[in-house]
Amino acid sequence: MALHLGAVLIARAWPQQHALAEFDHWQQTKHLVDLVGLPGVRRVSYYATRTSGVPQAWQGSGNRMAAYWAEDLDGLKRWMSDPGLAAAIEDGSQFFDSFNELDDSTYTGNVYRLGPRWPGDPEPSLEGCLLMQRFEVDDHQQEEFDNWIIRKHLPALRSIPGLRWAQWGKAVRGLPVQYYNSPGNRVVLAEMDQSEASDLNTRPVDRVVADSLRWDRCLNYVRREVDERVASFDKPMGVSS
Repeated sequence: MALHLGAVLIARAWPQQHALAEFDHWQQTKHLVDLVGLPGVRRVSYYATRTSGVPQAWQGSGNRMAAYWAEDLDGLKRWMSDPGLAAAIEDGSQFFDSFNELDDSTYTGNVYRLGPRWPGDPEPSLEGCLLMQRFEVDDHQQEEFDNWIIRKHLPALRSIPGLRWAQWGKAVRGLPVQYYNSPGNRVVLAEMDQSEASDLNTRPVDRVVADSLRWDRCLNYVRREVDERVASFDKPMGVSS
């Protein structure tokens, strides 16, 4: 299914080891299946965070991530306003006591309006590994930071072998779900082929990492991680998006 990615909700959690198998089962048989059926999203992707074969700077916190992909921000807001979302969050609270703290919260989430895809990038498949970088950028730094992403960082990411596409986005604030206003008002997403991402300790990756690390010295919040896709769930046939 071809996807136009205009907006995404990124939700992250850190279940403790004793609860991980049960949490994964609930996510893939109940939670994500229910949520992709609500109007407004096109696909939900479920990921496990990589801890090996990636540069130290790309080894993030947490161990599970879900991405809720929508064609545009209006669709994602429609999805968030559905009573089914509140019911799903309430159902998920059964696991809260089994979560490690993540960025001073039970779990974290951000809604991002995504910029346009780079000309020539293939249609997103959402079948590979996802590199996710999140930054909290102060107002006085945003112009410089955004120019760096567009003019330097995205082109540099595209030099990495096996990288399929990359997009960046800005967080939407003031959302009614408290968990969806977490740190990280900028995001960079890049999808890599699974086979090419088996070992990312390479020179092209090192060059990209070295350039981006300069922001770690002047921003209060930077998180990077590589997530392996575990499962994907598409909108059921006959259900309005």
